[in-house]
Amino acid sequence: MENNSYLKLKNAEIGYSFKNLNFTGKSKLSSIRFYVSGMDLLTWSNAKLFDPENAGLSHVYPVMKIFNGGLSANF
Repeated sequence: MENNSYLKLKNAEIGYSFKNLNFTGKSKLSSIRFYVSGMDLLTWSNAKLFDPENAGLSHVYPVMKIFNGGLSANF
């Protein structure tokens, strides 16, 4: 028997919005938002060699970490 408990950070997103922008008098840009997000970021577990979510399965690829970033502009 083995303790198979774990804690996992699956999704996170952080962003910042700049509002009421006026670079020049003619700019129609009202706001800009920058953001970064990630999936399957961290796993805290005593299991050293496998992902605890796939413990009973054989021939499973490791979980990939995914990072995204972006820019959103409103006119």
